[in-house]
Amino acid sequence: MKKTYWLSLILVIGFLLRFFYIFFFIGFSGPPESHGYWLEKVGYNFSQGGGFGSQPNIPTAKKPPLYPAFLALIYLFFGHNFAMAKLGHILLALLTCLVTFRASENLSQNILKTNDFSLFPFFSLSIIATIPAYIYVSGWFLTENLCVLFSLLTIFFLLKTESNSSLSNQILSGIFLGLTNLTRPNFISFLFIIPVWAFLQFPEKKASKIFLTITLTTLIVIAPWMIRNWNIFHGFIPIATGGGRMFLASNNPQAVGDAVLVSGSPRLYFSEEIPQGEDKRDWTKWKGDSWQNMYLSDLDPENSSSGLGEKEADRKYYLQALNWIRENPVIFIKLLPQKIYRFWQYWSPHTRWPNIPDGLKIIDLFYYIPFIILTGIGVIFSFKERSSFVLLHLVVIYSQLNTLISFGDARQRFLFLPFLAIFAGWGLQYIIFLIKQNSRQKVDQPGK
Repeated sequence: MKKTYWLSLILVIGFLLRFFYIFFFIGFSGPPESHGYWLEKVGYNFSQGGGFGSQPNIPTAKKPPLYPAFLALIYLFFGHNFAMAKLGHILLALLTCLVTFRASENLSQNILKTNDFSLFPFFSLSIIATIPAYIYVSGWFLTENLCVLFSLLTIFFLLKTESNSSLSNQILSGIFLGLTNLTRPNFISFLFIIPVWAFLQFPEKKASKIFLTITLTTLIVIAPWMIRNWNIFHGFIPIATGGGRMFLASNNPQAVGDAVLVSGSPRLYFSEEIPQGEDKRDWTKWKGDSWQNMYLSDLDPENSSSGLGEKEADRKYYLQALNWIRENPVIFIKLLPQKIYRFWQYWSPHTRWPNIPDGLKIIDLFYYIPFIILTGIGVIFSFKERSSFVLLHLVVIYSQLNTLISFGDARQRFLFLPFLAIFAGWGLQYIIFLIKQNSRQKVDQPGK
């Protein structure tokens, strides 16, 4: 009863914070921000039977399908209703909060070897339910709304596999890893982390079976989308064609660690974000001497400035970035710490997040500082229980390796917020443990 009461109370608080933020600062009927404009347009077109693309019957693989499909499902039932989409975002956030609680509870039971009441899961739940960045995103049309839940469910079932390596837990892990990548392709390389985790936690033969089961399930989930891309674009596109331009935007002569080009303008705009009436070439042109003919809008088949198809443009951007890295290895190496810094930076000046009022940024800052401190404490002291936390340690390592290869900014960090919240909850739990331990020592030794 005590557990149910506090769990319900925190979830209600999480709901109210998101509801009132959207109501007072964004508006439930407000249109998508620039970052979500294209995704929302695809979702609506999808709901009208126009296929997966921003215009009817012009297919694209620029982004993975699941978030636009989520919007399309809402529009099928409620019409072209922004308010219902944002309420859907809130529901996804509350489900994420609940799974964060269950994952922390699973860790607590493994560590304490008991099902007794523990504060650790409630600390993690309270943090993820109230952290401002995760409140703000519910009002925006971004893939993170869905991806964070799927990635967390992947880790949740991997944790359950540690205590109960049933086939169902392994298959569910693979299913949600596949769904994660069909929402955002950032996690496709997480398949390389699975064998590391499996061989650390299980005997060799069992680890091999678990790795193969999860990998095969993930590929089966992704396969229909891969086949669709092959049929349309006549080439191998595992998930999406947007990776090349982001890789190029973070590895070029003017890169600063995040995924924007600083060149006389505060940020780089993509074609779908260009103000009406402006020439897209003035907004998306690379300014460096060897980059004059590179346009990020080439990735949009309906707005292509060079005639390149999506697959060809994506490959061109990857090759351009790889050539630059090969020709400038020292500069690239110097970029690596900047990428890590951008990942952890409270609010990058070039962040790809939509604008929010400065007052809310200040609230976020006062929350973010203790949050990062608690997360650091949690990571450090979790090594005392490393057998239980090894998967989450690998998730943090993966986030940083992924950042080094691509870029760092607030949205990259956002994808890992539930895992950071779990570490922060453990950090708070450990601080309370140390305080209690110190108090007992003073009671036991009153003369000292």
